[in-house]
Amino acid sequence: INVTESGSNIIINYAPGGSSLKTVTVSQMSDFPAPVGGVRTLLNDTDYFLQADLSTSDRFIVGSSTTLRGPASQIVKLTYTGAGTMLTGVNPNFRLDRVTLACPNGTLLNMSSTLPTSIFQMIEANIESCNSGGTISGAFICRIKGVAWQDIKTNGVTFTGTNLNLI
Repeated sequence: INVTESGSNIIINYAPGGSSLKTVTVSQMSDFPAPVGGVRTLLNDTDYFLQADLSTSDRFIVGSSTTLRGPASQIVKLTYTGAGTMLTGVNPNFRLDRVTLACPNGTLLNMSSTLPTSIFQMIEANIESCNSGGTISGAFICRIKGVAWQDIKTNGVTFTGTNLNLI
């Protein structure tokens, strides 16, 4: 909450969503980091709060202590229109929370780990469509809770390597 004075008026601004100084409010694609060669690399230690439905042909690379979340999966959707992998992470600490994802022609995710500390979480999300769920390999913790899988065309998520804690 921010309260300011302007002449004889008191202005009260409220920003919902439990944001922190590390929260980036995303209402258009330009609020994400700029793409390089069709890939957007999400910053470490950053919470991306989606406020609107967005569509892109850019893929995403996730990092350490990164979240991609929305107010509710019924409200916001991120659509990937390409044929590659929508979300990729190597040794990630990544949480996907309360958003709908669609990648009707692509693979949803590829999370791989060489360190015994990586964490991948998908909480209260909706996967509207994808050609394939993708791969999770070598995770220390993989937590999938309350996820609706609507239209997976060929394969679900494949777990490979040693995944220590599947929840």
